[in-house]
Amino acid sequence: MSNERDIFDDADLKRIFDKFSRAVESKDLKALNRLISDQYFSESLMNKNKEQLISFIMRTVPYSFPLFQFKLDIEFERRPERKDDDTYEMVIKPNYEYRFLGFFTVAQGIFGRADTVFIRVKKNPRTELYQISSMEDLADIGVLFDF
Repeated sequence: MSNERDIFDDADLKRIFDKFSRAVESKDLKALNRLISDQYFSESLMNKNKEQLISFIMRTVPYSFPLFQFKLDIEFERRPERKDDDTYEMVIKPNYEYRFLGFFTVAQGIFGRADTVFIRVKKNPRTELYQISSMEDLADIGVLFDF
């Protein structure tokens, strides 16, 4: 695997998470459905399937208004690792801020219940698009995966 391909893959994955952040921030149901696999699952997080994850996002993310904006920041804790041609694994730290006038932070913290999250992204064979296929609390990862 060449470095050029690795750089392209990293940029591609970054775009997926940028799109995911924007979909969460705007509560864009259509985009969330495209970005999360129908086969999504989690053993350690409270949202076990795609329906539960999207429902959680729609219930818990506050609406943004001109004066107040919700901002999701996904920080890569570990460089994405290519497992095979269609699968990547990575560790992220999902944080949020709720800002007044776009500058003043009113609230901030961890988005969800796990401060670091293991994520698997797989290519959908039907659409050829990468989607989030699983998320796990990193604290539980040793039990669930050979990681």
